[in-house]
Amino acid sequence: MNPRGRRPAAGPLTARRRRELAETYRRWEDKYAVSLRDIRVGRAEATRSLEVFLRNLGYR
Repeated sequence: MNPRGRRPAAGPLTARRRRELAETYRRWEDKYAVSLRDIRVGRAEATRSLEVFLRNLGYR
């Protein structure tokens, strides 16, 4: 804040950095996004595998 208690105006550099940040987040989303359905399917498969494993050990 400046001495008058106001924030300085956002300049072109700030706007450019915001665009760069937004683009970075979009790239991360494209690269790492996983749907809730995919997570649930993976969880169900892991649960089935664990149940079989435990059954073979005599725990179930």
